[in-house]
This record gives sequence, C-alpha cells and structure tokens, in this order.
Amino acid sequence: MDENHFKKFLDGLWEADKGRSAHKRESKSGEGKPVNREAMGKCFQAAGWPPLDKAIQYHSPSRSNGAMTTFYYDREAGIAYHDTGYW
Repeated sequence: MDENHFKKFLDGLWEADKGRSAHKRESKSGEGKPVNREAMGKCFQAAGWPPLDKAIQYHSPSRSNGAMTTFYYDREAGIAYHDTGYW
C-alpha cells in the first residue's frame, strides 16, 4: 500500500469517528514516530511477522472501553501491520 492510500485510509477512520474518540488524534504517545524494531518484533512474534525496518506508528480513534488499533507503517516497503485490542 502506498503512503497516500494508507494516510487516506487513516484519515477516513478519523472522519468516520466524527469526534467520538476517547482521545484526540494528536494526543497519543508515539503518533507519527519511528518504532523500535526490537519492540515491534516482540509484538508480532506470535503471528510470525518479521519487524518492519522503518515503521512509523499511527493510531485509530478509540472507544471508552479502550478499544483501538495501533498501525505500524513502513512507507519504503509499502507494508502496514495493525495491533487491535482493548482494556
């Protein structure tokens, strides 16, 4: 997936949320920052997915129960992983 398509997808998630997220888009720690390759490797180890070399972290809107998705996107590889959960 190229970067324009990924960002359009992410913008669409936030647009569809219409301000109902339990957090603001710019307030999540790590948003738009490079991801530590070793930490990413541990996160996706059980799935057998190798860590992405140059992943940047992004977040979906969240719900009051903590449900949200963290995306890891490597623009050079054109690959996005996601980790979804709640607490």
